[in-house]
Formats: sequence, structure tokens, C-alpha cells
Amino acid sequence: LDKDIKPERINQTMDYVLAGKQVIFWCNEEERVELVKQIDATINGTGINDNAEIVSVFPDDIEVIGREKELDALDRLLNQYKNIYVYGMGGIGKTALVLAYAKRYYKTVYSGIIYLPVEKSILRTLANETDFCMKNDTISEKRKKLSDYAYGNYKLELLEANVKPDMLLILDNCEFAADPLFERICNLNCHVIITTRRK
Repeated sequence: LDKDIKPERINQTMDYVLAGKQVIFWCNEEERVELVKQIDATINGTGINDNAEIVSVFPDDIEVIGREKELDALDRLLNQYKNIYVYGMGGIGKTALVLAYAKRYYKTVYSGIIYLPVEKSILRTLANETDFCMKNDTISEKRKKLSDYAYGNYKLELLEANVKPDMLLILDNCEFAADPLFERICNLNCHVIITTRRK
């Protein structure tokens, strides 16, 4: 692994990688090498360059009333910054506001909207077909052959290789900035809105 990566990031990622495994024998050279490869792939990716079409699937039936100031503020912030956070307690309308923004600017400002409603972890969300859709020649075959862990990582790498600067990614209800994939999502070559209850 890269010597500049902080040990706490490696430990955090190791917990993430190990979550899907029953047992790892550290003394077994083969298993140890495989674990280190998976940790490295989670932190850095493997650099695949497959082409894929990112399909915009997001709830666009959201209507907000009286939130023009907030919608304009989101637009100003996203013209100034690549990533922004919308935070506040549950139920105040963070998701509705962000989805209304996406609906307003889809096709006029953003060529695509990627909506990821986080369920427990970013990896699990990426592996979920219904929330995040991509199309290429091999993705359905990969889904049959790969574990959820490997498939989620594969989709993130497809996203990294195919996202465009004029796209918007919404990471909704992301309560864990400690998620090992959080940094990679924030470093995507597109605008990112993160909704969270945590400041």
C-alpha cells in the first residue's frame, strides 16, 4: 500500500473489506496478499477504463413551495464549489430540496443526475441496481459473477471512468464520513451534493 496513506484509513478500510468475510487467516500468505489487494483497491481503485452509460434515475416528482431562496443558494454554491453539504435534522426537507434542485437544472445545466440514497454504506448503495443504474456490455455478466463487495467497487470504478464534469451526483443521507469510499465519491469529476444530519 502507498506509504502516505494514514494507518487509521487502512484500519477503517480493513474493517470494511472484512465485513463480508467470515474468516481471514493472516498467517496464510495467499489470504494476506488478497486482503491487502482488496484494501488497496478500495482506497485507490484498480483503474479500469471500461465505457459505460450513466443512466439518470432519480425521483423527479418532488415539488417544493416557498424554497426559492434555498434553491438559488444551492445554485450559487455549486457554481462556486464542486462539492457541497446540506445538513440539518431529519425531516426538514433536505432530500426534497436537493431533488427539486436536480429536477430544475437537469438537462439545462446537468447532462446527468446520479442519485445515491445511502443505505448503511456507499458500497451497498452502489451494488444496488435500482438506485444507481449504469449500462455497458459486461455489467450484467459482472453482476452474476461478483460478490456485492466486488460489484460495488466495479461500479464505482465505472463511475470514476465515465462521469462528466457537467453531471451532478447526490449522495443522500450520508451519515458516515468515515465510509472508506466517501473520499473517492468526493473526488469524482462532477458536482456532488451530500445530504446529512451531521455537521
